Amino acid sequence: MPVDADGFLRLSPQAVFQASFVHFVSGLDHHECTEPCGSPAQLSGYTEWLSRTAPLISLGWDWRIEAGSQLVCLRCGPPRSNVLFVDEAMRDLDWKRNLEVLGNVVDALAWSQVTARAIAVRYR
Repeated sequence: MPVDADGFLRLSPQAVFQASFVHFVSGLDHHECTEPCGSPAQLSGYTEWLSRTAPLISLGWDWRIEAGSQLVCLRCGPPRSNVLFVDEAMRDLDWKRNLEVLGNVVDALAWSQVTARAIAVRYR
């Protein structure tokens, strides 16, 4: 499937939900420490995932650590992607709806623990 001149892959939501994704890279955001010693630390970062097969779909999003009984990475903000969803008539979905569907795709992935492990290995 060719990339259009605007850089987007135009795909149906079903095609993207059926794709298999693999972790590509994750990293931490840089924060200036302005809180007094003993304050809860704030950790946030980014992650990028790629489809395992063509067409090459890229999904990236920001996350933050939510401290509770266990550390959990939570998506914050909308995902970034090279996908623009189309409806049954091959018309582009509006941008807001596109971001909603991309969010659903990301939230369906088992990404939190994989991302946390990648961060732990990268920043040892």
